[in-house]
Amino acid sequence: SASGGLGLIGDENNYVALLASKDSLLVVRAREGKKEILKKIATPSRKYIRLKMTVRNGKDIVFSYSGDIDGLQFQTIDINGLSAAGLPPWDRGLRAGLFADGKAG
Repeated sequence: SASGGLGLIGDENNYVALLASKDSLLVVRAREGKKEILKKIATPSRKYIRLKMTVRNGKDIVFSYSGDIDGLQFQTIDINGLSAAGLPPWDRGLRAGLFADGKAG
């Protein structure tokens, strides 16, 4: 029931991430600790999936994924205006990081 992925982190309460679970991809955003699902994409269950995050202009985020065997054909996840603006508190910078999500324990 757990998921994992990658994202852009302002702090533990402010981030944008792409998470892969058994049969779907989720784009999530947390602001002040409140998590919101921005997009859910059903994907066939597969052993491997590759995730990619591109940041342009220091704030514009583009997520993509590949399920093909060699990982060369990435599909962009279309979310207009996905931005990291306002993620970090004034005294912190943005960081790219790995995510794990699921029930505690």
